Amino acid sequence: MSEGTMIHPTYTTVLNLINSRFPQKKTLRILDYGCGSGYFLEIFGKTRIGEYYGYDLSEKSIQCAKKTHHNRNVHFFHIQKDSASLLKEKKNIDVLVLIGVLQYMSNKEFSALFKNAKKLLTPNGVIIISCSVDHIVYRAMNVLHIFSPHKLIHRKYATDTLKRAGFGVIDQFERGILLSPIFSQLMTIFDILDKLIFSTKGTIGPIGKIMRGMTNILLSLEYRLPVDYGYTLFIMAGKDSV
Repeated sequence: MSEGTMIHPTYTTVLNLINSRFPQKKTLRILDYGCGSGYFLEIFGKTRIGEYYGYDLSEKSIQCAKKTHHNRNVHFFHIQKDSASLLKEKKNIDVLVLIGVLQYMSNKEFSALFKNAKKLLTPNGVIIISCSVDHIVYRAMNVLHIFSPHKLIHRKYATDTLKRAGFGVIDQFERGILLSPIFSQLMTIFDILDKLIFSTKGTIGPIGKIMRGMTNILLSLEYRLPVDYGYTLFIMAGKDSV
């Protein structure tokens, strides 16, 4: 695994949601919106990929992804900020994944994204979201917007927006009550150091990889706590579940 010695529990949680929805299906058509350098593709496993489409705003990340992944059924696209309508071109997607994306989009942008998502998914298809959730304690930690300049997403607003777009929520929960917000902001600092020292662009640098490998172990333990309150909100919704 190139991004650390242990998988971040956000990704394993998304994988578990996919497996709960498609336990028997061998291959899936995946659309990864905000794919970065293709980390989720590495974790998911190419043997289960029928077709993979990765979209990202970072041209450097897409360049890194294309250098790493060469399968014929894997496709990466650099997109502009207001290009959610491009998703209309893809059809019969089983899973649309948005990991850590919504907090960087305007309300108008992700409303449009949800509407387009309903058109491109198969009848049994799902949209799976992870994002930073809006609780007063996390808002206080992020009050200066220095280390983590994204916004926080209110849980009810996210589910209501999905419902307005024609989705039914299948599952929703929060994880990462304390360590997740702390480590998330620390990783931003480590990534800045990587850029300054190693000039890394579009991918995680050596400092970030080492620190993620160390902290992912603790985060995985925190995610096991049976508490529906945390820094990361997970939602799985399907258009057949309305």
